[in-house]
Amino acid sequence: MSLFLLLVVILCAIQFHLGVLCDHRVVFQFGDSLSDAGNSLLAFPGLNGSGILGLPPYGETFFKRATGRVTDGRLVIDFLASGMGVPFLDPYLDKASANFVYGANFATAGATALSIRDFYGKRNIMPRRPTFSFDTQLQWFHSFQEQALMNGSTAYSVPNLRQFREALYVIGEIGGNDYAMLHGSGVDFLDIIKFFVPRVVHEIEETIRELYQAGARNFLVINVPIQGCNVRSLATTDWSKEEMDELGCLARFNEVGYRHKFLLERMVRKLRDELPGSAFATGDFLGITKKIFENYKHYGFTHRFEACCGIYNATTTVDCGESVFVNGARIQGPTCNDPSQYIFWNDNHFTEHFYEIVANAFLSGEFLDPPIFPKLSQTI
Repeated sequence: MSLFLLLVVILCAIQFHLGVLCDHRVVFQFGDSLSDAGNSLLAFPGLNGSGILGLPPYGETFFKRATGRVTDGRLVIDFLASGMGVPFLDPYLDKASANFVYGANFATAGATALSIRDFYGKRNIMPRRPTFSFDTQLQWFHSFQEQALMNGSTAYSVPNLRQFREALYVIGEIGGNDYAMLHGSGVDFLDIIKFFVPRVVHEIEETIRELYQAGARNFLVINVPIQGCNVRSLATTDWSKEEMDELGCLARFNEVGYRHKFLLERMVRKLRDELPGSAFATGDFLGITKKIFENYKHYGFTHRFEACCGIYNATTTVDCGESVFVNGARIQGPTCNDPSQYIFWNDNHFTEHFYEIVANAFLSGEFLDPPIFPKLSQTI
């Protein structure tokens, strides 16, 4: 079976009878920088915000131009959209020229599950760059849905009521920025495991419930990738052997991800029982990430814990796309010759080659549970 037909079967089975080609293929994406197709660049175009995402070398591999994606090319959601035979999802904030008939992408770089204003602001914990939290993305969706259903047609194409109910809602890898911010603020590791991971997962649950009340029925819920292997985490500090795990990564960072995965899967099982007519799949981003790190040469990578773009070490940090002065000299973050040889594009984001492997892992069913839905959502 071709990749296209396989993806059609998997995703359409969420919405329709198994094996029947979708008449209406609509997807809504929520998440962070691993899914952001340009919202952050549109919201914060200045260089003190997300402006570097609009400059080379971002997007060089596939688009041949910067699109606001934090990588050299396509993201997981882009490969999923291609497999469904639909255009890439336009970012929600691109209302001037976007076509939303196939859905919309609400993800934003740096997004947190817990509210920036109500949770982190009250604790004097702030992100490195301006961003939005999950509650803002949810507000965007409600505004988008209300306008679409009230007006029927606007300056841009939008889905209809039936398509909103048939759509696939991708609750993408959200939570990683929460854990990174908490680690960076000095919160104790055990407190993150005990108190904050459950709060993050609870926020995701409440968001899904609110989407369900708005008519959503079909969900793909994706956990966070392993974070203890990030280039910045490993390169900027001299860690002891006791702090590393079998991958050569930071054990306590990865334990947070494992706890998130466990609680997220438990939450999905509960929602399957409590939300009549709903259909859920879980995408194990953490699991496929771990497998890639363990067998990176098998997947065609030659560099495992080094970034293709940027400088990250104990003495110098120059983000991909940035140009900074170090000891009176201007340094430009360099780019490798072949991003497909690298797992990491920059300090904590991945290359297009990596995202393609992750997407195929979901499509094959190896890291998607269940791999093919046995029945459709009986809601229409």
